[in-house]
Amino acid sequence: MNAEATATPSLWDHTMQQVLDAAGARRSVPTGGSVIAVSGAFGVSLLVLAVNLTLTKKDPPAELTTLHDTLRLLQRRIQALGDEDAELFAAFMKEARQQDVAAEQTEALRQQTREVPLQLARELQEGLRLAQQLRPLVHTSVVSDVQAGAAILHGAGQASLFTLAHNFSSLEEGQGEEFRQQWEQLCQEQRLAQEWLTAEAELR
Repeated sequence: MNAEATATPSLWDHTMQQVLDAAGARRSVPTGGSVIAVSGAFGVSLLVLAVNLTLTKKDPPAELTTLHDTLRLLQRRIQALGDEDAELFAAFMKEARQQDVAAEQTEALRQQTREVPLQLARELQEGLRLAQQLRPLVHTSVVSDVQAGAAILHGAGQASLFTLAHNFSSLEEGQGEEFRQQWEQLCQEQRLAQEWLTAEAELR
């Protein structure tokens, strides 16, 4: 996991221990966004687990098969964004050390480093939406897996919003207004998801 490399190896080709060690080391890869993506992908896994176990029960809801496929596709998108975030940040750091890079090229790369975390935040929010859809469909024995997966997705989503807020703070006034509006919308969706999670935690 070297930021100097031309192509950053996929996070998913390493053991969990290697990713864990690298995340706490003084390296630029994996990035915070990559770690957020790893967390989100595992959160989705708990939702997939709940679907798979419910499908083994008698007369499972027919829509669970479609939801299973939807969740797997979501998980792959989150995984890809984790790699993309790491690759972009490595490229940005490499470019920042060069003296002859055009300002337009640097700004284009900087914009990508804002767009990828924004898309990651959207995907994590989609995972929360699917968790709420899944909750009444799964077997009672795996409801806690849905709740736990949703809580992980919510935490990852909140972390992604902190990252976005930091990225936007470097923008000059009048720049990135569309990004800010999308961030505010995601913040509102996070608050609604928190209300749902709080209600779930109070159920007995």
